[in-house]
Amino acid sequence: MAVRMRLDDRVAHITGSGRGVGRAIALAFAAEGARLALSARTAAELEETARLVSERHGTEVITIIADVSDFSQVNNAIRRTVEHFDPWTCWSTTRATSDPWAGCGTTIRRSGRGQLPSI
Repeated sequence: MAVRMRLDDRVAHITGSGRGVGRAIALAFAAEGARLALSARTAAELEETARLVSERHGTEVITIIADVSDFSQVNNAIRRTVEHFDPWTCWSTTRATSDPWAGCGTTIRRSGRGQLPSI
C-alpha cells in the first residue's frame, strides 16, 4: 500500500532528481501537491524530469545543476531554492537516506539580511 502525504503549500528540494529514484521522488512529491526545486549533475536529465513533473502535475518547478559531493554547489542550490521559494519546507536526497520524506518536517527561511540559516 502506498503512503499518501499531502504536501500542498510545501516546497521540496530533491537532489539526484534527473533519473531513477530521484525522478520517482519528484513525481511522487508533485502528485502530493509540492512545488519543487530539482537538482542533479546532468542538465538534459534534469530538464526531462522538470518537463514530466510539469506535464503530469502542473507543479511549479525550478532546476539547479549541482553535484551534492561539492559543498559549494550544495550551498548554491540551497541559496537558489530559498531565494525562489521562501520559505522552503522540505529536503529529499537520494544519496544519504532511504526515507525521502525524512526532511519534510522543517521550514527554512531567509534571515532578515538574506543570509541562509545554518543547516
